[in-house]
Amino acid sequence: MKIFSILLLFFVLFSCGKKDKDVNPSKNSGFVFLSYGLPDISNRHIVESVDEKWNIRRIAVAGCVVTEELIDSVRTENNKTELSLEQKYGKDWKNRYEEDLRNFQQKEIDIMDILISSEAFRQQLGKCKFPIDEIVKMVRQRGNSEIFTVDIFDPQNQDKICFKAEVDIRKRTVKII
Repeated sequence: MKIFSILLLFFVLFSCGKKDKDVNPSKNSGFVFLSYGLPDISNRHIVESVDEKWNIRRIAVAGCVVTEELIDSVRTENNKTELSLEQKYGKDWKNRYEEDLRNFQQKEIDIMDILISSEAFRQQLGKCKFPIDEIVKMVRQRGNSEIFTVDIFDPQNQDKICFKAEVDIRKRTVKII
């Protein structure tokens, strides 16, 4: 029990202390939000995909241990970013961003439905030799279009892409790329 407690403490201390090395974003990197603390990984892929569409980057500048000075400076920088987003996209940008998050979840369901019904997709999946119910995927929207790129990963080695597909939601077509 003591070993478990020590390992748990070790994990918490080191996971909270991690931060990105690149904390000085260039002016050409789009809109940047700073964060600290443990990240919410429950819908991370959805946020990353929508952020890509909105040209938003998120940078972790600290782990769990923060100072009041850091909190204030992050708030100041994030307020500047929100103002820049408002200037570019209008006062209702937050509502539209949140709507994009909700819509992306529904589009992922539609994309999976289109993929499963595609013979080309099922054939390609058969070459990878894993069942359809084990699919690990990353979906990215191409700009503001209804075309999405889907990376299909090997469920045993999620760093390895088995293949890529392009899904057009409007036409309900799949192209293996």
